[in-house]
Amino acid sequence: MCGIPMLPPSDMAAGKKLTFEQALGHIGGAEGFISAEGRRLIAANSREYIWKYPGHGYCTACGQDVGDMKARHGRMVTCPVCGAEVEFRHESRGHRREFWQFCLYEWRRSLLDPEAVVLTATHVFRDSRRTYPEEAPKVEAPLALYVFRPGEAVTLYKSYYRWDAHDWDRGWQRMNEVTPAHTSFESGYMRVVWDYMAFHDALEGTRIGRTYDLLRDGRIYDTMDQLIDVVASCARRPWLEYIAKSGQPYLARELMECRRIPRTVIGNQRARTPRELLGLTEAQWHEVRKDRVELDMYALECFHYLRRMGLGDGHIADMLPMTRCLYDLEHIAPQMPWEKRARPYEPAHVGDFLQDTPPKLRRRAFRRIITQGGGHYVDWRDYYQAMRACGEDFTDAALVAPRDFAAMHDRMIARAQMLKKEADARARREAEAAFQKRLEDLRRDYAFRAAGLVLRPFENREEIVAEGRTLRICIGSYADRYIDGGTIICCLRRAEEPDVPWRAVEFSTLDGRRVQDRGYINDRNGIEPGTQKQLRLFWEAFDRAHNRKRRKNA
Repeated sequence: MCGIPMLPPSDMAAGKKLTFEQALGHIGGAEGFISAEGRRLIAANSREYIWKYPGHGYCTACGQDVGDMKARHGRMVTCPVCGAEVEFRHESRGHRREFWQFCLYEWRRSLLDPEAVVLTATHVFRDSRRTYPEEAPKVEAPLALYVFRPGEAVTLYKSYYRWDAHDWDRGWQRMNEVTPAHTSFESGYMRVVWDYMAFHDALEGTRIGRTYDLLRDGRIYDTMDQLIDVVASCARRPWLEYIAKSGQPYLARELMECRRIPRTVIGNQRARTPRELLGLTEAQWHEVRKDRVELDMYALECFHYLRRMGLGDGHIADMLPMTRCLYDLEHIAPQMPWEKRARPYEPAHVGDFLQDTPPKLRRRAFRRIITQGGGHYVDWRDYYQAMRACGEDFTDAALVAPRDFAAMHDRMIARAQMLKKEADARARREAEAAFQKRLEDLRRDYAFRAAGLVLRPFENREEIVAEGRTLRICIGSYADRYIDGGTIICCLRRAEEPDVPWRAVEFSTLDGRRVQDRGYINDRNGIEPGTQKQLRLFWEAFDRAHNRKRRKNA
């Protein structure tokens, strides 16, 4: 199984052929888990030292006394016994406690099953916490075995005793599904060491390897978890290979990346062929392969949606244009593992307006929209939006799917516009009435005269718009906010010309501080020196009076 022929255990007949699981369950010791290539990788990635003691030095690679070496602490030296490039350490530098570990992953072809691939995860650690570091050999403890066979879920054998070196020969726990949670052997003190060519050689020639090459399509997977997920998907779903070979590599990758295929995408969960799984007819599947039509999960979900409306048994070439407008009719997209489907607060699709419509009537309306063409959905969306504004019943078939849509559309839009105008006028009258009550407080707090200047709040919306048009500033866009109480706007004028627009000032509603003070074209040409002094004197007097009012009211 691991590249080494195994003898049957003593409790079984010598001539009896072992099954794969039986041979796996009778593995003993750590020697059979790591190949010669794996041991070479361990030696290349382990940190070796020569520790300096009074009169002696000990190499932790070979454990031999190398005598009294002369070297600086931290410098790389060559062990005179084993020839390893090691780092010189002196115990007086406080490096007596060293604990170094990592994981070695090795991919191999099974000797018992030519189509099966085995991944061995081995924990390698060196403990130099003892008194004498030369007595700290490398220890290799098996962690887990993954068995990949086509058409079956990946079998994972995980060790119970991964931290106990005395119980390596027993205590294997079997799991039937591989997930990233089962492969998280990496941590802050462990790192992965594995050979990509060994992984490639183990998969080469097997059905899993062929499917992996089709699905990979130039992708580079950085972590071991991603590789295990890909190979597990290939082993558990051999039909992915057929889908990829049929000219659908993008669809195969999308299906591979889903841990569970969305039910809105697959046509038959118990299907035995890719065509049945995708829910396509014989003619449609033939058309896909003949014309090399590239499908994706979104198109498949739209096909099933059209089939529920009685429009999904036609030619693929006729159905694809229909799918383009389904997103605008209703938010249709497969639920990916990394996505969360969330509808906006405001209706954005036709289907959002038909939430209370019976399913049969809903399908009838969608069928009419789709058969009319993709450009008409905007008119239907406006029509349903007008229905909501008018408070109409969305369960009435005569309104949801009218016979004469054009005439009904015009009447409903005109009625909604009339209702909106009435509501806007009513809201404006209410806002004006509330503003007149606030205007007395604004006059008391902000009407002020000093230094030849006069400050007062605006009287109405039209005065603000005229002020902005005369001064060529954007103060007119603040009119609605001012009337609604969202901001405070006043006009600042010269005392000798109180009716001539000069400057507009905005105050904060929170603390009454000045936010903006703008003149003609936002004072593009600057302010005259005499005017600057006049403004400074005016605002100093205003701030004193304003602060005095605050203290009095407090």
